[in-house]
Amino acid sequence: MIKKFCGLLMLIGISVGILSGCSSSKIEKHSIRMVEDHMFDTVVTFIVYTDDEEEFSYFTKELKEQYAYYHKLYDKYNSYPGLNNIKSINEAAGTAEIEVSQDIIDLLSYAKEMHYETGGKNNIALGAVLEVWHDYRDLYSDPFEYPKENISSEIPPEDLLESKREHIDIENVIIDDISNTVFLKDPEMSIDVGGVAKGFATEKIAQHLIEKGLENFAISAGGNVRVHGYSFGENGEKRPWNTGITDPIDRSNPSIANVITTSGSVVSSGDYERFYWYDQKRYSHIIDGDTLLPGLNYAQITVYTEDSGLADYLSTEIFLLPKEEGEKIAEKFNAEVLWVYHDGTIEQTSDFFKVK
Repeated sequence: MIKKFCGLLMLIGISVGILSGCSSSKIEKHSIRMVEDHMFDTVVTFIVYTDDEEEFSYFTKELKEQYAYYHKLYDKYNSYPGLNNIKSINEAAGTAEIEVSQDIIDLLSYAKEMHYETGGKNNIALGAVLEVWHDYRDLYSDPFEYPKENISSEIPPEDLLESKREHIDIENVIIDDISNTVFLKDPEMSIDVGGVAKGFATEKIAQHLIEKGLENFAISAGGNVRVHGYSFGENGEKRPWNTGITDPIDRSNPSIANVITTSGSVVSSGDYERFYWYDQKRYSHIIDGDTLLPGLNYAQITVYTEDSGLADYLSTEIFLLPKEEGEKIAEKFNAEVLWVYHDGTIEQTSDFFKVK
C-alpha cells in the first residue's frame, strides 16, 4: 500500500519538499545542482541530510561516479575506450554479438520483459524510426523560425516511416545472459533506451547510496525524482518529501499537484521539451511504435511507483495509450498516474496526487 504524507522544496521540472513530523537529532541539509554532459545530458539536483560536509562530499562523489558510469553504458551516440555500450551494439547490428556488462544485460532484459507485460508501445527496438523523427526535430525545432502558427514545418513521409517499420521488431534483439552478449539480427535496426535508461540508472544509483549508508536524500534528474527517508526542519523534526509536478502548459506555474511520501519515484513524460510545431500541434520525441507518430493525446503523464526504472518505463508507455488502457497498466503495476490534457484538464488514478 502506498503511504501518503505532506511537504515542499523546489527541484528541477519536478519539485521535492517537506512537512512536519517526529523530532530527531540535529542534522545538516546539503544540496548541489549539477549540469554535466556525462549525467544523461540533464540537470541533476542532489539534496542530502547528513551529519557533516565531509559525508555530503563523499556521497556526491559516489553519485557523480555512478551517473557517469551508467551514462557511458547507455549512450548510443558516443564511444568510450575499452567499453562496449549501446552504440557498440548498434554498430555491430547484423554482424556480431557484442559482449557487454551485466548492467546493460539487466536494462535490456528489463525493457524486453516490460514490453511484453504492457501495451508494447515503449519499444527499445524503435531506433530506426526515432532517428527519422530526430532529424525532423533538428530541422524545425527553432520556435522563432517555426512557431506554432507556421505552415512550413513538415513531418516524415509515410512511406519513409513505413520502410523503417521493418526494422523495429524487438524479437530481433537477442540477449544471451549466459555469455553476456547482445546481438541485433537485423543489420538496419538500432536500439534506443531513452524511454527507460535514466530511471533505471537512477534507481540503481539510489540503491547504491542506500547500501553505502545514506538514509535521507532526494535525487532529481530531469523529469525523474527519487526520494528516500526524510527531510528535516530547523529544529530537527522529520518531514516527508513533497514532490511538486510542474505545469506542462503554463511553465511559469511552480506545480499543479504534489506527491508526498518517504520513499519512491515520480517520473513525468510530456510533449513540452523535445518537440516541434506542425499543424499547430506539438510533435514530441515520444513516438508510438504502432502508428510511428508522436503521441498527441496528453500534454504530460506523471507516474509514481516505488521503483524509478518502472516509473520511467510506465510514463512513456502510458503517454502513448488511451486512458482506459493506461489505467489497466497502472493497476497491474500498482502505480499511481496523473494525466494532464492539452486543455488543462487533470485526471488521476486516485487521490494520491494532491491536485491544486
